[in-house]
Amino acid sequence: MWFERAAVQQPAVDAPVVLLVERHNSLRQLLDELLTEAGYRVLEAGSRPALLGQLREATRVDVIVTDTGLRLPGWEVVQEATGAWPGVPVVRLVGSAADAVPVYGEDPSTMTLVTKPFVITELLEVLDRLVPTRRPRRARWSR
Repeated sequence: MWFERAAVQQPAVDAPVVLLVERHNSLRQLLDELLTEAGYRVLEAGSRPALLGQLREATRVDVIVTDTGLRLPGWEVVQEATGAWPGVPVVRLVGSAADAVPVYGEDPSTMTLVTKPFVITELLEVLDRLVPTRRPRRARWSR
């Protein structure tokens, strides 16, 4: 059976920017599409080289969403991203209690945990709290 997907409307140029770091292609692409549809601009990286490229080229990052269970290793991803964008909030997508343990040098005031599996509205509520720029929510994601 074939289903045609509707084109995702691109967010405004001044929309909040999410740096999405996720090693699983399918999850990264799904989150990219859902966050874009919700009004965010998404910069995505699935590997350390891709992350470093995004960090070099990005002119703005409002929030970082990352799977800290990455084999990059995940903590270095957070440290590199927050080193490039100090004070930017980080949403860690965690799958176990072991992933939720803070590491040396991590700023708990900028860190928020979202446990997998999660509902997209849960992630969007967290992002709404962390990103100071208010944006109109599309009807599909209204509560």
